[in-house]
Amino acid sequence: GKIHKTTDGGKMWSSQTSNTYKNLRSIHFIDSLNGYVVGDNNSNLGSNIIKTTDGGATWVPLQTPTIHNLKSVYFIDTYNGWIAGEYGMLYKTTDAGQSWSFQNCGIDTISENCFNKIIFVNLHKGWLIGNLGKILYTSDGGQEWIEQQSGITSELYSIFFINELKG
Repeated sequence: GKIHKTTDGGKMWSSQTSNTYKNLRSIHFIDSLNGYVVGDNNSNLGSNIIKTTDGGATWVPLQTPTIHNLKSVYFIDTYNGWIAGEYGMLYKTTDAGQSWSFQNCGIDTISENCFNKIIFVNLHKGWLIGNLGKILYTSDGGQEWIEQQSGITSELYSIFFINELKG
């Protein structure tokens, strides 16, 4: 897995050592030092979740809670974060990725249900998107998820909100 970093607005890029050969799918930094990456879970190639606490100079693997590919990672602060991926996989951590708990979002964990992106605007309000035009919303940190109508049935890949109303 390749990770590149810039410190000059993209004029120059330097390669970071990720310590994994997996395909990496999503990266999220909480601040200039703390970041997470998730990706595919190819057997015998190590964890598909890696973490840095030094701005990407070193990456360490975290315990993986699933055998399925992960497509998205999002942390709201240094302790609270979510990962999402294939087969409707959705997990939350409250201890900086040391342990993960499965969150049931009401979607069957079958191959047609793939989550491509998760985003939160605060500790409670977040969105999860994926195939078949699925948009799910939570107002309680992921304990319950409500489907929002997208009006389409094709796959959704990205979502962004600047606050809880504008996205």
